[in-house]
Amino acid sequence: MKPGYLTKFAACLLSVLLLWLPAYGMGPKPRVDDMQTGTGEDFTDPATGMEFIWVPGGPFFMGCGDWAGDCDLDEEPAHEVQLQGFWISKTEVTQGQWKKIMGFNPSHFDLGDDYPVENVSWTNAKEFVRRLTVANDMKYWFDIPSEAQWEYVCRSGGQAEQFAGTADPLEAAWFLENSQGTTHPVASKKPNGLGVYDMSGNVWEWCRDQYDVKAYAKHEPNDPVFRGEEPYHVIRGGAFNFNAFNVRCGVRNDSAPGDPYYDIGFRLVRTY
Repeated sequence: MKPGYLTKFAACLLSVLLLWLPAYGMGPKPRVDDMQTGTGEDFTDPATGMEFIWVPGGPFFMGCGDWAGDCDLDEEPAHEVQLQGFWISKTEVTQGQWKKIMGFNPSHFDLGDDYPVENVSWTNAKEFVRRLTVANDMKYWFDIPSEAQWEYVCRSGGQAEQFAGTADPLEAAWFLENSQGTTHPVASKKPNGLGVYDMSGNVWEWCRDQYDVKAYAKHEPNDPVFRGEEPYHVIRGGAFNFNAFNVRCGVRNDSAPGDPYYDIGFRLVRTY
């Protein structure tokens, strides 16, 4: 192969890697000046109109604390985690936003553009992340939340909250008691203290972390993302077909990354 072709081949290979790496959590590190507490601004993604809330970083106790009531064993031990600031989508990714990027609607409940997209696997969600980043010419970088980021936001920035922004699940969540067996439009319940909707109920939400019953005993203290030997990934928040216990901020569940279900969707974080 001629030297010129080698140069072109290397450039093409680099371009492909830059497109794929951010979707798998391997993109560039966030800018330090954007990540400090209180320096971010809310953001609207130009490709989909998705609204993002700036979440100032800080420490919080993750897991089963005295505010949580009854807990499952995989929510222990409570442990302190330090997070950098980040942006998180105000709602779950909707069917309309999904269609703008992916061109089709996989949802079991195909009820309208303002309903959460569901029936998407972890792998599907990561492909959406990749395509959205490309649609923004890699000016902005996206991902699904880490489990620590997710819980921090659900509890309004690490507050002592059992459900998202409230002690009453009926205020914040679509779940078994009130959903009538279906999903509902996003942002149709009360937001939490950060102005984020549907962190409790409606659909389960994928996280970056792999699932482990004992993950909390193995967490790094700063911005943890657990990588383990089990093939399953974490889902959080509960769904329309689960009871109140399972829409708590602390509840953890898991699913195989290649399997879509009609009660699992996702939301995004912007990392850069």
